[in-house]
Amino acid sequence: MPLATEAEGLQPEPQHAPPEPCWDAVRALRAAVKAAPEPFRFVSLRIGDDFAVALDARVEADSGSSGVTVLAEDAPNVLVPSSETVLRVRDLVQLDVVQRGSASDAIVDFLRVYLPYAVAPAEAKQKGRAIAVCHFAQTLDGRIATGSGDSRWIGCNENLVHAHRMRAICDAVMVGAGTLRRDRPRLNVRHVAGDDPLRVVIGSAPLDLSSLIEASAAPIVTIGDVAETGAELLPVARRDGRMRGGDILEALYARGVHTVLIEGGCATTSALIEDGAVDIVQLHIEPLLLGPGVSSFDRPPARQIADAMTFRRHAFFPVGRGMMFVGAR
Repeated sequence: MPLATEAEGLQPEPQHAPPEPCWDAVRALRAAVKAAPEPFRFVSLRIGDDFAVALDARVEADSGSSGVTVLAEDAPNVLVPSSETVLRVRDLVQLDVVQRGSASDAIVDFLRVYLPYAVAPAEAKQKGRAIAVCHFAQTLDGRIATGSGDSRWIGCNENLVHAHRMRAICDAVMVGAGTLRRDRPRLNVRHVAGDDPLRVVIGSAPLDLSSLIEASAAPIVTIGDVAETGAELLPVARRDGRMRGGDILEALYARGVHTVLIEGGCATTSALIEDGAVDIVQLHIEPLLLGPGVSSFDRPPARQIADAMTFRRHAFFPVGRGMMFVGAR
């Protein structure tokens, strides 16, 4: 399932986003949450050139920065100055504004999209498995490619930038063997500041990992039956002849992966969803109609509306000329 995340020569357009210190603060928050030995009640951020992050302690903002306090989902409110923005994350999807404060609309909008993934390692520690997020681009009629397999490029430039931010804020990015063979992705971070994630490929040998090896020195992990040169084999036991999504996420967590971004393909993503192993679904929807083509999901048809896949909580975010649906399973 090719995505706009691997478009050769596609240059991201400028985004209406806050300055890079906001992204730097989110990345620093993510590192602090992952390293924390205990759950946090609140996080204090100073967003500006001299950004800072503290867990369960206050960071004072100055005249050139914005103060933001992030509450854990079930934590009580924290008394802070009226100039400080107070937010609460719910189900890794929704960001409630508890106190508006002085943070700009651009900062709050940016945090709505990315802050939930910065605190996701805390959820992973509670569950004892990696938190899984799937992301892909589709048309209005739910297609990720034409009938001939062409998908260049359904996603827009802004979605390219978003996908690279997701790679940078997750520990690992995962694809299936079919996507690796068909698209030869690099799965690194090129369009934003951030480290390349661990690259994970699900599938049996032989696998051509050359596109990954040439793109980055970040480790490569394969999940299958045979070790590949240049990659680490992560053993996952089979039950009833197949690997279960939950077992894969537990094995990744034991490997140090708290969050994993799933970038395809359709078969891999659908199998993990059917196993209940996807926590967050991100669908970037472009204003295009293809007609018959490759569907986003491959799952048994629902006999009744009541049998449809549902989401506990969801939100929509404008991304370029399209819209991104984000839902928690």
